[in-house]
Amino acid sequence: MKRKKIGVLLGTFILIAIISGAITSSVLFYHNKKNQEIEQKIANQSVEEEKEKKASIKEIIQKADEMYLESYLGSTHLVEVGKENKEEILNELNKIDVKLLVHSKDGTKDLAEYNEFLYAIHVKNKNIKIKTNEKYIIVEDTKGDTKFFEGDPIELESLNEKLKDIYMKKYNDNKWIKHAKEVMIEARDENQKWILKDKDKKELLELIELTAPVDQQEVVGISNEYPDYVITVTAEEKNYKIHMVNKEILNVDTPDNYVYYRYNPKLWEFITKKYSVKFTNIDPCKELLKASKIIVDDTQDIFDFEDTTFYPLEIARWIIRAPKEEVNELPMYEPVSYEMKFQVNEKMMEVKIYEDYIVYKGKVYRSEKIGETIRSALNV
Repeated sequence: MKRKKIGVLLGTFILIAIISGAITSSVLFYHNKKNQEIEQKIANQSVEEEKEKKASIKEIIQKADEMYLESYLGSTHLVEVGKENKEEILNELNKIDVKLLVHSKDGTKDLAEYNEFLYAIHVKNKNIKIKTNEKYIIVEDTKGDTKFFEGDPIELESLNEKLKDIYMKKYNDNKWIKHAKEVMIEARDENQKWILKDKDKKELLELIELTAPVDQQEVVGISNEYPDYVITVTAEEKNYKIHMVNKEILNVDTPDNYVYYRYNPKLWEFITKKYSVKFTNIDPCKELLKASKIIVDDTQDIFDFEDTTFYPLEIARWIIRAPKEEVNELPMYEPVSYEMKFQVNEKMMEVKIYEDYIVYKGKVYRSEKIGETIRSALNV
């Protein structure tokens, strides 16, 4: 009897052990399978991420057609890209070895640093915009999906130079230049004007060749050189102004844009030779136009200009062009608004600006609201 009970117990233990082993095996198999699935998923994800990182611009622009080019600097107009130029752009893009840095689906935090661009290529049939700058290529689609790629700086420089050449060639083909009815040149510092005859008009218009857009930050603090030449082109019942900053940079002021460009210096040579002027002292403050440096001390501490150089010539022009009348003396207790020192050659010439008065070389001039005028000028 005892042997029988022992056999039953032993059989039960063996059965329990077999069941336990089966359960343990099942659990281990399940965990192993899950681990394998997770590892495979991670591996696939890594492959996808690596594939995306190595994604070439070639894949993105495949079969790209109907392109337009936009410049971040200069005019906001889009220019249409012809077949030959399109192939040139595609060839430049295909050369660039890129690495994906950020994908907008991963979040949009801290993307601003990548988003400033020089040129944008609009590819109509792909519904994408390809932005470029010195370090990155940014690809946007109409659904808001954006990829930020890092590229080789030398290859990107080559691309941006090509885009600049194409854009400027297209932009120089301006109807308002080709169909100009009248061209006028002004030397504003000397209050002189010339209406150009047909021969001179044709010659001048042919010399207007813009070579590169200029960031407005580059011209901050740069004054228009004496005698402040402005070319006004009248075409299609509209006026287009070209303001000569100096022999390298000009400003184009059209009904649609106010932008700066580098240009062919032959235009400057033509104007300064053909329409030269003589310096005339038609205003008691005119000599200030010869200043190379201006120190502005704002006595009211609204602006922080004390002991700093600010806009040589431009402040002088505001003072010169303001109506003024010499008077015997300043009113009592009139507070000074600005004390200015103009460096003309090696000499410092002091000008004091009050709300309605100018004091210069020991003389007092009444000039209504001159303080407000200068304040507005400093605010620009």
